[in-house]
Amino acid sequence: MRGVAEAAGEAAFIVPVPELLDRSFGGTGALETFAAMPALPTHAPEGSALKTVSPAEIIAAARLGENEATATLQTWTRYVAIGLIAIGAICNPEMIVIGGGGGVGVYEMIQEPLSRYLNSHLPLPSRLACADLGDEAALWGSLVSGSWDCSDLSGLKIERRWQRASSFTRTPETYHKPRCTDCARAAGGKLCSRK
Repeated sequence: MRGVAEAAGEAAFIVPVPELLDRSFGGTGALETFAAMPALPTHAPEGSALKTVSPAEIIAAARLGENEATATLQTWTRYVAIGLIAIGAICNPEMIVIGGGGGVGVYEMIQEPLSRYLNSHLPLPSRLACADLGDEAALWGSLVSGSWDCSDLSGLKIERRWQRASSFTRTPETYHKPRCTDCARAAGGKLCSRK
């Protein structure tokens, strides 16, 4: 699944609750703002000392059974679940691998609730697994993805890959121009109305 600008699958931009629709999250995205590991302290109760500590410290406290840390981790896990349910509903992957950014260190604590949420909300839930690559999972994933991009060196695909990399700074009109011949073919030979 790639999408028109090969930006499909950007789960970070899912808006997890209606109250966030009027807020702007810039290039980060609403879901990532709440579900990325660095966001874990933001889920601590108001006035809690946990708001000022690192995610690793919250995870360590939750492992020791500290109630406030456990509740903070549970709230964060619900946001992670929202993203995974959306991905599961749209893509129906066989497996979702949790890893990178501290996900490996917390996997055994969130696996059960995540599986429960997936089973409750998806007709065919994905299996969860912990990344064998540990916190380097994202790095290795980007290397593999980059190698796929480089191995397909044919005409329009190179142009589209270049456009994908620069599409965040280009307007839809300037992005569209190189694809007008594609639009003409798709529209039965009629020329695209975009210039």
